[in-house]
Amino acid sequence: MSDQLISLDDVKRVLDSADMALHECFDMLIGFCHAQNNIEKTLLRFQPMLAETLLELMEFYNSLSQEKNILISQKDDYPQDVFSQMMARNARFAKAVSMTIEIGKSMGDAFAWFFYRDNREDLDKHFKHEPVGLYVSGIGGRGELEFIKNSLSLDGFYVLYHGITTMLRIGDFSLYDFNRGIVGLGELKTRRIGDKLNVSAFITAKKDIQVKNQPQPKSSSLKEELKCLEKEFPRIEKQIKRQIEFLKQISEGQSATFETAYEYNMLDSLTPQNRFALSSDRSLMLVGTWSKYNTLYEILTEEEEFSGLSEGTFVDDVRSMIVPELQYNQFHFGELTTKTTLMEIPILWWHINDKICEDIYFKRVLITTVFNPARFLDCFIKDGFSVVEMGDLDKIKLEKKIGDIVISFGNFQSFCFMITNSLMKPQSVYESIKYIINKTEIEKLSPCTRIDLHIHLNNFNTGLKRKNGYDRKEISDGQTEDAHAE
Repeated sequence: MSDQLISLDDVKRVLDSADMALHECFDMLIGFCHAQNNIEKTLLRFQPMLAETLLELMEFYNSLSQEKNILISQKDDYPQDVFSQMMARNARFAKAVSMTIEIGKSMGDAFAWFFYRDNREDLDKHFKHEPVGLYVSGIGGRGELEFIKNSLSLDGFYVLYHGITTMLRIGDFSLYDFNRGIVGLGELKTRRIGDKLNVSAFITAKKDIQVKNQPQPKSSSLKEELKCLEKEFPRIEKQIKRQIEFLKQISEGQSATFETAYEYNMLDSLTPQNRFALSSDRSLMLVGTWSKYNTLYEILTEEEEFSGLSEGTFVDDVRSMIVPELQYNQFHFGELTTKTTLMEIPILWWHINDKICEDIYFKRVLITTVFNPARFLDCFIKDGFSVVEMGDLDKIKLEKKIGDIVISFGNFQSFCFMITNSLMKPQSVYESIKYIINKTEIEKLSPCTRIDLHIHLNNFNTGLKRKNGYDRKEISDGQTEDAHAE
């Protein structure tokens, strides 16, 4: 049986091929960010190339899953130590492939974010749904790949494929109008008819979509057609309903746009020779640890220690982050990742140099964050808030009394996240929160009123330029960017 195991050469071949394709995709994204190269070519090539790469990775991942099941079924045929070694080997390879898929999908998120950046309410709706699986495979994956290869434009609208992302979770693609933004969603269903694949697109849009060479509409209604398809695709009716709900307008609450400052210069100052960076107010430290490997195959399959937090000036720098005159000095450790959430901008769109950006996406560098919330909390304390509960960031509770009214402040960790994972200055985060609170006519609210505060970050149209390498002039830490709160 051991002779039938997926070989190291097979894993290396698949990961090296994906590595090459993902680097080409990344180069297209960088050109997109800089508004350089052939933008039209990127719009046409990026999605099909990334989708094909992810599908090949997913099919190989499925082969590893099949190998795992075979090993388990033949467990009694091997000594325990041999079986354990083969299972560990399989798990190591499967993890490397799944992490490569995640790298590709993080690039897909960065690409899609450009199109959803001004449709943040729509993005909110996507994030309310559970994440989709690792990647679609089988005839469904093949059908979706052929669709995106051949249908990047429908009736003049750009087709944004959801499968290459983690954040777009309703429908299989969006329709983007370069004047109006997101105008529709589509669901793809693939059937095998003879030796061919038949791909059907069910589109829900704000206007009628006319697709060239589409079949003449049948006399039956959409509802009747969906009933016919339910045997093959039981979820189709529910999926169409989701698309309809997605396009319904929601009533907007109060909103405001303000400028804020980031600490992107911290990332730009990190190099393999200069691994530590402190924020301007010394409440956040970044530690960069570079891999000794270069390729994804090496980085994701070889054992490598990424600690090194006791090296150099780390201990002294951490001590310098303590503010003796302030309460609540603590240290919270985290990691800067390319995972996209509602309250951050994909790292690809940060105003940092391209080299550090590439190293982060391809996992050549691990960025550890060390955060002391004392100064951030002090902003609230000076404004009359009291800390009524302390502990981990998700346990911190704040209160403020205004006459007979008590304002309770929860979900504190999400605002700390804006500091640790989006590199926003603590003072800017506090000022954005205070701005919204001051805008709220608290005395007119009924008792036990809950206010949900959504902060959408957007660094477009600020006149700032991305940098191409370590040797470029640093952008000052006082740079301003747009943020939007509701």
